[in-house]
Amino acid sequence: CNLEELLYNRCMVTVKLKCDDRVSKKLKTYKIEKRKLENVINLLINNEVNTYKWKWYEVTLKGISGADSGYYWGTDEIEVAMHSSNCKTPKQRKLYLVQSIVHEMRHWLQDEIQKVPGCALDYSPEDVERKTDKYLKNRYEIEARDWEKKVEDLYKFL
Repeated sequence: CNLEELLYNRCMVTVKLKCDDRVSKKLKTYKIEKRKLENVINLLINNEVNTYKWKWYEVTLKGISGADSGYYWGTDEIEVAMHSSNCKTPKQRKLYLVQSIVHEMRHWLQDEIQKVPGCALDYSPEDVERKTDKYLKNRYEIEARDWEKKVEDLYKFL
């Protein structure tokens, strides 16, 4: 990704996050500035898509009980897990939270901008739970997990 190209030669997608009270509190707990999280998400999105129009979106982050975040096709709402799975340190919990958000933002991008049909994610909750090949080798899940890895490198900016 060439920064000059991003800034001067094409238009961009800008996503603003609208966080509910639970997510806002969790971000504050881990000293994550929403603006910086938006910047990381926008960098990831604009590295994936080319657009010839300026596009603005608002995505709601809604805190939910449990350790599994989710995005449902056709919405602008991401459910963010308020509990961290198998994380022992605050640093691990912070990274888990950010990775959960960017994973689901990748699914939002697939739906909203790339127009991937929901049926392309052709696995069941049981496939997820059992970690079957149908889930693990799904192209769109691989893309979302790749964003989780990328955010590890960008973690220091949060």
